[in-house]
Amino acid sequence: MDRPSGPPRGPLQHPDREPGPGPDPDRPPQRGGLRGRPWALLLGALAVLSALAVTGLLLSRTGGGPDRAASPDPPGAATPATAGRSPAPPPTPATGTPQAPGRTPGAVAAEFSGTGHQSTGNFTTPGGLALVTASCPACRLAFTVTVLDAGGRAKAVPVIAFGPYEGTRAATLPPGAHYLKVDADSAWTVRLGPPPGGAPAALPQAYAGRGDRLAGPFTATGTLRAEGSHTGAGHFVVHVLDADGGLVDLPFNAVGDHRSTATSRLHGPGPYYLDVTALGAWTLRLSGG
Repeated sequence: MDRPSGPPRGPLQHPDREPGPGPDPDRPPQRGGLRGRPWALLLGALAVLSALAVTGLLLSRTGGGPDRAASPDPPGAATPATAGRSPAPPPTPATGTPQAPGRTPGAVAAEFSGTGHQSTGNFTTPGGLALVTASCPACRLAFTVTVLDAGGRAKAVPVIAFGPYEGTRAATLPPGAHYLKVDADSAWTVRLGPPPGGAPAALPQAYAGRGDRLAGPFTATGTLRAEGSHTGAGHFVVHVLDADGGLVDLPFNAVGDHRSTATSRLHGPGPYYLDVTALGAWTLRLSGG
Protein backbone atom coordinates (compact mmCIF):
# COMPACT_ATOMS: atom_id res chain seq x y z
CA MET A 1 0.00 0.00 0.00
CA ASP A 2 1.35 3.45 -0.93
CA ARG A 3 1.91 5.78 1.96
CA PRO A 4 0.50 9.31 1.32
CA SER A 5 3.02 11.98 0.93
CA GLY A 6 3.06 14.99 3.16
CA PRO A 7 4.99 16.65 5.90
CA PRO A 8 6.34 14.45 8.65
CA ARG A 9 4.07 13.86 11.54
CA GLY A 10 4.86 15.36 14.90
CA PRO A 11 4.51 13.74 18.31
CA LEU A 12 1.16 12.31 19.28
CA GLN A 13 -0.83 14.82 21.36
CA HIS A 14 -3.78 14.28 23.65
CA PRO A 15 -6.72 16.50 22.78
CA ASP A 16 -7.12 17.74 26.39
CA ARG A 17 -3.48 18.43 27.12
CA GLU A 18 -1.15 21.21 26.23
CA PRO A 19 1.26 20.25 23.58
CA GLY A 20 4.65 19.48 25.04
CA PRO A 21 7.90 20.78 23.77
CA GLY A 22 9.13 19.11 20.64
CA PRO A 23 12.43 17.38 20.20
CA ASP A 24 15.53 19.47 20.51
CA PRO A 25 16.81 19.97 16.99
CA ASP A 26 20.39 20.40 18.28
CA ARG A 27 20.44 17.03 20.20
CA PRO A 28 21.21 13.85 18.26
CA PRO A 29 18.60 11.17 18.41
CA GLN A 30 19.18 8.41 20.99
CA ARG A 31 18.42 4.77 20.60
CA GLY A 32 16.23 3.49 23.33
CA GLY A 33 15.53 0.08 24.83
CA LEU A 34 17.52 -3.13 24.27
CA ARG A 35 17.10 -2.94 20.53
CA GLY A 36 19.69 -0.22 20.19
CA ARG A 37 22.51 -2.06 22.06
CA PRO A 38 23.03 -5.52 20.56
CA TRP A 39 26.82 -5.18 20.38
CA ALA A 40 27.07 -4.02 24.00
CA LEU A 41 25.18 -7.11 25.14
CA LEU A 42 27.38 -9.36 23.04
CA LEU A 43 30.60 -7.84 24.42
CA GLY A 44 29.33 -8.16 27.97
CA ALA A 45 28.50 -11.83 27.49
CA LEU A 46 31.97 -12.49 26.06
CA ALA A 47 33.60 -10.75 29.05
CA VAL A 48 31.64 -12.94 31.49
CA LEU A 49 32.57 -16.12 29.62
CA SER A 50 36.26 -15.10 29.54
CA ALA A 51 36.27 -14.46 33.30
CA LEU A 52 34.71 -17.88 33.95
CA ALA A 53 37.26 -19.60 31.70
CA VAL A 54 40.23 -17.94 33.43
CA THR A 55 38.85 -18.84 36.86
CA GLY A 56 38.42 -22.48 35.82
CA LEU A 57 41.95 -22.61 34.45
CA LEU A 58 43.42 -21.22 37.66
CA LEU A 59 41.49 -23.71 39.76
CA SER A 60 42.57 -26.62 37.60
CA ARG A 61 46.27 -25.67 37.94
CA THR A 62 46.25 -24.98 41.66
CA GLY A 63 43.96 -27.86 42.50
CA GLY A 64 41.95 -25.51 44.70
CA GLY A 65 38.33 -24.61 44.88
CA PRO A 66 35.64 -24.15 47.44
CA ASP A 67 34.83 -27.86 47.61
CA ARG A 68 38.16 -29.44 46.55
CA ALA A 69 41.29 -30.00 48.63
CA ALA A 70 44.61 -29.10 47.07
CA SER A 71 46.20 -32.12 45.42
CA PRO A 72 49.85 -32.99 46.22
CA ASP A 73 52.60 -32.06 43.79
CA PRO A 74 53.34 -34.69 41.13
CA PRO A 75 56.37 -36.89 41.75
CA GLY A 76 59.58 -35.08 40.97
CA ALA A 77 58.03 -31.62 40.94
CA ALA A 78 60.24 -28.93 42.42
CA THR A 79 58.89 -26.72 45.20
CA PRO A 80 59.78 -23.00 45.42
CA ALA A 81 62.20 -23.69 48.26
CA THR A 82 64.16 -26.35 46.36
CA ALA A 83 63.71 -25.56 42.68
CA GLY A 84 67.08 -25.29 40.97
CA ARG A 85 69.03 -25.90 44.20
CA SER A 86 69.21 -29.65 44.65
CA PRO A 87 72.08 -31.04 42.48
CA ALA A 88 71.70 -34.32 40.64
CA PRO A 89 72.93 -37.29 42.68
CA PRO A 90 76.55 -38.19 41.84
CA PRO A 91 77.23 -41.43 39.96
CA THR A 92 77.88 -44.49 42.06
CA PRO A 93 81.65 -44.70 42.59
CA ALA A 94 83.59 -47.81 41.73
CA THR A 95 84.16 -50.21 44.57
CA GLY A 96 87.64 -50.58 45.96
CA THR A 97 90.08 -50.20 48.80
CA PRO A 98 91.74 -46.76 48.68
CA GLN A 99 94.53 -47.94 50.98
CA ALA A 100 95.09 -51.68 50.99
CA PRO A 101 96.83 -53.10 54.06
CA GLY A 102 100.09 -54.97 53.97
CA ARG A 103 101.82 -52.66 51.48
CA THR A 104 105.05 -50.73 51.83
CA PRO A 105 104.46 -47.77 54.19
CA GLY A 106 104.35 -44.48 52.32
CA ALA A 107 103.83 -46.14 48.90
CA VAL A 108 100.65 -45.76 46.87
CA ALA A 109 98.38 -48.79 47.26
CA ALA A 110 94.82 -48.95 45.97
CA GLU A 111 92.60 -51.36 44.09
CA PHE A 112 89.30 -50.62 42.36
CA SER A 113 86.79 -52.50 40.24
CA GLY A 114 83.68 -51.51 38.35
CA THR A 115 81.74 -51.70 35.11
CA GLY A 116 81.56 -49.10 32.37
CA HIS A 117 82.32 -45.40 32.90
CA GLN A 118 83.06 -44.66 36.55
CA SER A 119 85.15 -42.52 38.88
CA THR A 120 86.78 -44.08 41.94
CA GLY A 121 87.27 -42.90 45.48
CA ASN A 122 90.37 -41.00 46.52
CA PHE A 123 93.73 -42.52 47.26
CA THR A 124 96.94 -40.88 48.46
CA THR A 125 100.38 -41.11 46.89
CA PRO A 126 103.69 -39.85 48.27
CA GLY A 127 104.73 -38.86 44.75
CA GLY A 128 107.04 -40.48 42.26
CA LEU A 129 106.74 -43.68 40.25
CA ALA A 130 103.63 -45.86 40.64
CA LEU A 131 102.77 -49.15 38.98
CA VAL A 132 99.30 -49.33 37.39
CA THR A 133 97.95 -52.82 36.68
CA ALA A 134 94.70 -52.76 34.68
CA SER A 135 92.41 -55.37 33.21
CA CYS A 136 89.27 -55.28 31.05
CA PRO A 137 89.08 -58.73 29.43
CA ALA A 138 85.65 -58.27 27.83
CA CYS A 139 86.07 -54.71 26.56
CA ARG A 140 85.10 -54.25 22.91
CA LEU A 141 85.59 -50.49 22.59
CA ALA A 142 88.00 -47.98 24.13
CA PHE A 143 89.41 -48.65 27.60
CA THR A 144 91.21 -45.74 29.25
CA VAL A 145 92.42 -45.03 32.78
CA THR A 146 93.13 -41.43 33.80
CA VAL A 147 94.68 -40.36 37.12
CA LEU A 148 93.38 -36.99 38.37
CA ASP A 149 94.27 -34.94 41.42
CA ALA A 150 91.67 -33.83 43.99
CA GLY A 151 90.94 -30.73 41.90
CA GLY A 152 90.01 -32.79 38.83
CA ARG A 153 93.20 -32.08 36.87
CA ALA A 154 94.57 -35.00 34.84
CA LYS A 155 98.05 -36.02 35.99
CA ALA A 156 98.61 -39.22 34.00
CA VAL A 157 96.85 -41.44 31.44
CA PRO A 158 98.63 -44.76 31.93
CA VAL A 159 96.17 -46.89 29.93
CA ILE A 160 94.85 -46.12 26.44
CA ALA A 161 93.64 -49.29 24.75
CA PHE A 162 91.00 -50.63 22.39
CA GLY A 163 89.38 -54.00 22.94
CA PRO A 164 90.35 -56.59 25.57
CA TYR A 165 93.21 -55.42 27.75
CA GLU A 166 95.55 -56.71 30.44
CA GLY A 167 98.80 -54.99 31.28
CA THR A 168 100.97 -52.91 33.60
CA ARG A 169 102.08 -49.33 33.02
CA ALA A 170 104.07 -46.69 34.87
CA ALA A 171 102.52 -43.46 36.15
CA THR A 172 104.58 -40.58 37.54
CA LEU A 173 102.42 -38.75 40.08
CA PRO A 174 102.83 -35.74 42.38
CA PRO A 175 102.20 -36.23 46.11
CA GLY A 176 98.66 -35.83 47.43
CA ALA A 177 95.14 -37.15 46.94
CA HIS A 178 94.11 -38.59 43.57
CA TYR A 179 91.30 -40.57 41.99
CA LEU A 180 90.77 -42.55 38.78
CA LYS A 181 88.41 -41.91 35.91
CA VAL A 182 87.82 -45.14 34.00
CA ASP A 183 86.12 -45.33 30.60
CA ALA A 184 85.09 -48.80 29.50
CA ASP A 185 82.18 -50.80 28.13
CA SER A 186 82.60 -53.84 30.39
CA ALA A 187 83.82 -54.96 33.81
CA TRP A 188 87.31 -53.81 34.77
CA THR A 189 89.84 -53.76 37.61
CA VAL A 190 92.66 -51.30 38.30
CA ARG A 191 95.35 -51.73 40.94
CA LEU A 192 97.95 -49.16 41.92
CA GLY A 193 101.10 -49.99 43.85
CA PRO A 194 104.80 -49.29 44.10
CA PRO A 195 107.07 -50.29 41.21
CA PRO A 196 108.78 -53.69 41.33
CA GLY A 197 111.20 -53.79 44.23
CA GLY A 198 114.15 -55.90 45.16
CA ALA A 199 117.80 -55.37 44.39
CA PRO A 200 118.36 -53.84 40.93
CA ALA A 201 119.80 -56.37 38.49
CA ALA A 202 123.21 -55.73 36.99
CA LEU A 203 123.74 -55.82 33.22
CA PRO A 204 123.51 -57.72 30.99
CA GLN A 205 119.78 -58.38 31.35
CA ALA A 206 117.02 -59.69 29.06
CA TYR A 207 113.29 -59.05 29.28
CA ALA A 208 110.42 -60.44 27.20
CA GLY A 209 106.66 -60.09 27.23
CA ARG A 210 103.49 -59.29 25.34
CA GLY A 211 101.55 -56.06 25.57
CA ASP A 212 102.14 -53.30 28.12
CA ARG A 213 104.70 -54.09 30.83
CA LEU A 214 107.03 -52.34 33.27
CA ALA A 215 110.38 -54.14 33.33
CA GLY A 216 113.15 -53.71 35.86
CA PRO A 217 114.70 -52.52 38.02
CA PHE A 218 118.25 -52.70 36.72
CA THR A 219 121.40 -50.74 37.39
CA ALA A 220 123.89 -49.36 34.90
CA THR A 221 126.32 -46.50 34.47
CA GLY A 222 127.40 -44.58 31.43
CA THR A 223 125.78 -45.87 28.24
CA LEU A 224 122.91 -48.35 27.96
CA ARG A 225 122.77 -50.50 24.81
CA ALA A 226 119.38 -52.06 24.06
CA GLU A 227 118.43 -54.55 21.35
CA GLY A 228 114.67 -54.49 20.83
CA SER A 229 112.24 -56.52 18.73
CA HIS A 230 108.47 -56.44 18.33
CA THR A 231 106.15 -58.75 16.40
CA GLY A 232 102.60 -57.75 15.54
CA ALA A 233 100.52 -54.71 14.74
CA GLY A 234 100.35 -51.50 16.74
CA HIS A 235 102.94 -49.31 18.39
CA PHE A 236 106.13 -50.44 20.08
CA VAL A 237 107.31 -47.73 22.45
CA VAL A 238 109.92 -48.05 25.21
CA HIS A 239 110.70 -45.35 27.79
CA VAL A 240 113.69 -45.52 30.14
CA LEU A 241 112.63 -44.17 33.57
CA ASP A 242 114.60 -43.44 36.71
CA ALA A 243 113.52 -44.45 40.22
CA ASP A 244 111.33 -41.35 40.60
CA GLY A 245 109.55 -41.88 37.29
CA GLY A 246 111.54 -39.23 35.44
CA LEU A 247 112.06 -39.78 31.71
CA VAL A 248 115.68 -40.65 30.84
CA ASP A 249 115.35 -41.65 27.17
CA LEU A 250 113.06 -43.01 24.43
CA PRO A 251 115.12 -45.71 22.68
CA PHE A 252 112.25 -47.28 20.69
CA ASN A 253 109.24 -45.72 18.99
CA ALA A 254 108.02 -47.88 16.10
CA VAL A 255 104.89 -49.39 14.55
CA GLY A 256 104.35 -53.04 13.57
CA ASP A 257 107.13 -55.59 13.22
CA HIS A 258 110.38 -54.05 14.34
CA ARG A 259 113.96 -54.93 15.22
CA SER A 260 116.73 -52.45 16.02
CA THR A 261 119.47 -51.44 18.46
CA ALA A 262 119.55 -48.17 20.38
CA THR A 263 121.83 -46.53 22.94
CA SER A 264 120.87 -44.27 25.85
CA ARG A 265 122.99 -42.05 28.07
CA LEU A 266 122.35 -42.73 31.77
CA HIS A 267 122.70 -40.32 34.67
CA GLY A 268 124.16 -42.33 37.52
CA PRO A 269 123.85 -45.98 38.55
CA GLY A 270 120.06 -46.08 38.82
CA PRO A 271 117.92 -48.02 39.48
CA TYR A 272 116.10 -47.76 36.12
CA TYR A 273 112.94 -49.20 34.61
CA LEU A 274 111.67 -49.88 31.07
CA ASP A 275 108.09 -48.78 30.45
CA VAL A 276 106.95 -50.81 27.42
CA THR A 277 103.84 -50.00 25.37
CA ALA A 278 103.01 -52.69 22.81
CA LEU A 279 100.29 -54.87 21.32
CA GLY A 280 102.40 -57.81 20.19
CA ALA A 281 105.25 -59.88 21.61
CA TRP A 282 108.53 -58.11 22.31
CA THR A 283 112.06 -58.72 23.59
CA LEU A 284 114.67 -56.40 25.08
CA ARG A 285 118.33 -57.30 25.64
CA LEU A 286 120.33 -54.80 27.71
CA SER A 287 124.05 -54.39 28.02
CA GLY A 288 126.58 -51.73 28.95
CA GLY A 289 128.01 -49.46 26.27
